[in-house]
Amino acid sequence: MNNIFLDLVLSLIVGVLIGIERGTRKESETYEIIGIRTFSLIGLFGGVSTYIGINLNISFMIVAFFSLSLFLLTLYIMELRIKRGVGITTVIAAFITYSLGALVILGERTLAIALTVVVTLLLSLKPRLHYLMKKIDQEELYAILKFLLITVVILPLLPNRGIGPGSFFNPYQIWLFVVLVAGISFIGYISAKLFGEKKGFILTSILGGIASSTALTLNFARIGKIGENSYLLATGILIAWFLVFPRILIITSIINFELSRYLVLPLTMLSLIILIFVFIYWIKSKKEKLLSSDLIIFNNPFQLKTALSFGLLLVVIMFLVYLGKTYFGRFGIYAIAFISGMTDVDAITLSLSALPKNDLAYEIAMNAIILATIANTAIKGLFVIFISHSSLKKNISIVVSIFLLISLAYFIFNRFIDYT
Repeated sequence: MNNIFLDLVLSLIVGVLIGIERGTRKESETYEIIGIRTFSLIGLFGGVSTYIGINLNISFMIVAFFSLSLFLLTLYIMELRIKRGVGITTVIAAFITYSLGALVILGERTLAIALTVVVTLLLSLKPRLHYLMKKIDQEELYAILKFLLITVVILPLLPNRGIGPGSFFNPYQIWLFVVLVAGISFIGYISAKLFGEKKGFILTSILGGIASSTALTLNFARIGKIGENSYLLATGILIAWFLVFPRILIITSIINFELSRYLVLPLTMLSLIILIFVFIYWIKSKKEKLLSSDLIIFNNPFQLKTALSFGLLLVVIMFLVYLGKTYFGRFGIYAIAFISGMTDVDAITLSLSALPKNDLAYEIAMNAIILATIANTAIKGLFVIFISHSSLKKNISIVVSIFLLISLAYFIFNRFIDYT
């Protein structure tokens, strides 16, 4: 009896949550019948009718559902006759509320609550979603569909087993890595579209850094040619660089949580160097005029060709890691990590994170990933130095010099640390 009481209360809560969101809408001013209380009762009705249907008579549940359908359809027709162009979202939400209330009684409590949160969030995002649809063009829509293609269609079809020398090549694992990295970049890009690139320079730098720190560095370095906003541009570049470090920790924690624990301290130390200069340059930029937001351009980071190229790069690096580990030991791994880090830090991070501890000690994997990160930061610094005006070049050179000195000091003192 206690369990069914709690389930019915949970069914009621499902209706309350969705009803609160619907109750804040002012779209339906003619009929405000379906509000918070009505949604709450619909959720409870779904629970009660399902309980009776299961334990007494299944026909009761069928009649209850069709009665609710008739009630909602009547309300919708009445409102449609008075006000043309009325949306059907609230009616659909009511059906979902009933179904979620029934789902609780069927024993799927966690699923019901999770779906309730998702539905409520989706309903509340209407203004943002409409804004996003206005911002997305046909090419970007194709990119979204391609991303879904590689995620939900291709990924489940790939074999999940090691192939080749040392079983270094696992098609499922490699494609999963491609999806992971493409997903992180795509979230940053869509966020920029959703919240607007011109909402603020800091937000732009954050979203651009999530999408591609290298692309943002090159873009801001190009803008820096005119010799203005050198502190502001340096701030944006360093924000993008800083985000590389939590990105690495997120990727490694998903693939190899134990390795991520080794990386926390050194990556935090290196990221703090950059973060300190972010604050210094941001304070100095107060005297500069605001950067024209028209100069800030985000390009779609996801193309199927790009994803395939990254997948191929990942396979090559995994094979090189296998060769380096087999024939050259730790120094072979370090050399490969440094060279690959110049082009892409994600690929070597994923390659090393995927190796079990028996194949590669965590200390070696940690140092290799840090080497790749140092190489990646240094090469982006060189981009700015070769492309930009002397003022921006000077600001970035100071940071890169200190960053490399601290990195060198880390590797010197790291020799005396026992990780066993």
